Amino acid sequence: MQERREGREIQTGLSDNLRTRTLCQDFMQQLVGPERQLVRQENEDLCKQLLEASQLLKSQAKELKDAHQQQKLALQDLLELSELVAELCSQKQKVWDKEEMEVAMQKVNMMWQEI
Repeated sequence: MQERREGREIQTGLSDNLRTRTLCQDFMQQLVGPERQLVRQENEDLCKQLLEASQLLKSQAKELKDAHQQQKLALQDLLELSELVAELCSQKQKVWDKEEMEVAMQKVNMMWQEI
């Protein structure tokens, strides 16, 4: 959930930066001299921020994909272990049943011997 929220925040930041860039370009057409240079520098800074945010978003998307894959593998391992535990419990029950049967047979044999 945190990754989704951060992804949305980054996307919002990216679209805000894109709008700002467009507004800056329109505004620059109206400026001259030092004001134009200042706006150009700010525009370059915003472009750098946009690139960094885009790279961060790509990186986080890859991390999220990797984490999801790891989660799938862990779930698969858990299911396999659960099946093994169920099989072991079944075998254990069979052993107990066999032991109980042997005890019952011994009692029956003792009763036959008494008769």
